[in-house]
Amino acid sequence: MPRLEIGRWPTPIRRLDHTSSALGCEVWAKTEEDCGAWGGNKVRKLEYLLGAARSSGARKLVTYGAGGSTWAVATALHAKTHGFEVTLGLGGDVPAPHRRFYDRMGTRVIRLAALGSVPLAAALARAVAGRNARVLPAGGSGGAGDLGSAHAGIEIAEAVERGEMPAPANAFVAAGTGGTAAGLAVGMAMRACHCGVVAVRVTPRPLGTLKLIDRRMRALRRRLNDLRVPAAGMSFIQGVDSQFGPGYGKPHAAALEAAEIAGRDGLALDLTYGAKAFAALVDAARAGVDGPILFLHTSPGPEPDRGMGRVP
Repeated sequence: MPRLEIGRWPTPIRRLDHTSSALGCEVWAKTEEDCGAWGGNKVRKLEYLLGAARSSGARKLVTYGAGGSTWAVATALHAKTHGFEVTLGLGGDVPAPHRRFYDRMGTRVIRLAALGSVPLAAALARAVAGRNARVLPAGGSGGAGDLGSAHAGIEIAEAVERGEMPAPANAFVAAGTGGTAAGLAVGMAMRACHCGVVAVRVTPRPLGTLKLIDRRMRALRRRLNDLRVPAAGMSFIQGVDSQFGPGYGKPHAAALEAAEIAGRDGLALDLTYGAKAFAALVDAARAGVDGPILFLHTSPGPEPDRGMGRVP
């Protein structure tokens, strides 16, 4: 598959000593924000999606999501860096730092006020961008981008093979558009690392659901098999709905506590995705879930454009 090199792989895996002590269970983290490019786990997806777009001759791209979407920011940054023109369709409030960033990058933004209006915003963005624009899926999930997510699972399995960490019994990941959870499960299974993947829903249904993730996994396995890469195995997936709380992007007490616990080990958890996923990990550890536990820290990092501005 065509692929643009953006990040540095593999991303680091380390033991969370303070968290392990506090929870009485061995906890490890794979930190995607340390990939050498802003965007965390989104960078993995963009490498394949932008590679496919360039291979097809596309020069205009459209993608869509919530107003505060880090996927939208990462696409605007890396697509512009590689010569693409980007149009975004966003629903809901766009934070002021995001707006300033899009202005500096020359990104065209079609914004509608309500979060639920994302599909309409996406349709308007496609119309504005023109017939020759290539549409990238929300969150980079459900297409070639999931190949990048599978690499994360393969890297975990290889770290276990090299003795850099014990084989995890469970791996926790935030579930939004579902591609990262699907890729993680398929990638680990490809290398016979059959730990349970716990997908913590942080977005409104039907996003983040096991039904969606299962569809992503099956599509990814078909794609891999078409590429003559054996992908018959699949890790066990468990869904957690209890952490969605008061709504998308709205933290609750468990998420705030999780952010404080992780912060002792130097992990800065965003309250929309990471803190809620880590809260599910904390609950599971306190309930006596089998360890070791791995947390996929999907944070994009603090610097989206190498000094041109900051986006939380």
